[in-house]
Amino acid sequence: MLNARRVVPAVVLLLCAATAGAQLNSDTVPTNRTVPVRDGVESQIENSRWQIGPFRIAPELQLNDIGYNDNVFGASEGEEKVGDYTATIGGGLRSIAPIGSKTYLRLDAIPNYTWYQDLTERRNLGFEANAAFLALFNRASLEVGTRVNDFVGLVSSEDSTLVKQKTGNFLVRGEVDLASRLALFAAFEAENTDYNPEAEDIDYTILNREETAQRIGLRYELRPRFHLQLMYEMTDSDFPDDPTFFRNEGDAVLVGFTYDRERLFVNAVGGNRTIDYPGSGAPQFDEFTGSLYATWTFARRSMIQFSIRQRPQYSTYVENPYFLESRQGARLVVPMGQRFVVFGGGETGKNEYQAPVIVDGASVERADDVSNWEAGIGFRVLRSAVLTLSTKVEDYSSNLSSFDRKVVTTGINLKLGETLYR
Repeated sequence: MLNARRVVPAVVLLLCAATAGAQLNSDTVPTNRTVPVRDGVESQIENSRWQIGPFRIAPELQLNDIGYNDNVFGASEGEEKVGDYTATIGGGLRSIAPIGSKTYLRLDAIPNYTWYQDLTERRNLGFEANAAFLALFNRASLEVGTRVNDFVGLVSSEDSTLVKQKTGNFLVRGEVDLASRLALFAAFEAENTDYNPEAEDIDYTILNREETAQRIGLRYELRPRFHLQLMYEMTDSDFPDDPTFFRNEGDAVLVGFTYDRERLFVNAVGGNRTIDYPGSGAPQFDEFTGSLYATWTFARRSMIQFSIRQRPQYSTYVENPYFLESRQGARLVVPMGQRFVVFGGGETGKNEYQAPVIVDGASVERADDVSNWEAGIGFRVLRSAVLTLSTKVEDYSSNLSSFDRKVVTTGINLKLGETLYR
């Protein structure tokens, strides 16, 4: 039987590499229910299709963004838009091997290919590779892992162009029980991010970076499935290709909580974060950052999902090494029988820049109002495969009209191992 105190692991607050390509000094909780490490290990072993020696192996198949993007380069209103048909196909193997009574080795290899019908220069053969060692003792746990991801994705919400990029991540994190309801956790993480600017108008290479983060904190079980957390974090980032904003350092004091019940799940973290760019003249970032995700299940498995976040994001905009991104949104998921769901929702918010620039002889601080909307249908095509069809609209309205833009994408996604209701 699993220790009930470990229903919510330290990873909830550590946020280590939760999103591919995400910067380390950003507090974003996962946008779904968290899976405890121990439960995840047991589930992966149980659901693996094949066994070769000690390794339990499961296939992975992903068909993403099969559809049409009417504004591939995120052109501003009034500029010529370029549309194209796109698709990303990935497939490979995920494996886990018990190498002791309480130790495990994870190995994943997932090649992928991003295809454009007309913009052939944007096609990309990439991959995801992961390796991790897990030690899950009764009163302590340790994870040591590395990940390499070569893919095509958004740099940030600053523009809507999908860019070739590669990240390499190394992570060490551990946890030990200090008392029956109190645990100490700590982590060290290092990540390299490189952008391939081929065929792009924006010089994304100034965002190439090498980052480290050290974290230490306490988690207290107020009652079963309700945990409070306190964490201190230090970060350091180097930008070798940016001659002006070539380094920053920061710290944050964060608090968080998780509440996990069958019908209600809430995961939140937030606190004060500072980021300094020594010697550059850039304004110091000193803001509240954080995020919240909540889901409430009501009649007939229908769900309402809420999300809120505020975080710094690195920028390519002149004299602004970062901007403050804030969003709040909701999503409704309604089952239509046992095999179908319909869903829809949206979010609104702002991208705010702190360093003023001169526009038409006046000093202006750029601010973009953002609204995103999505609707679609999902249905189970196999016992463990879910297909979704959706349309998404992204609308950006800036106080500098040259940055107004609208992007409409329609797409099909297919994933193995997905649950229909989440």
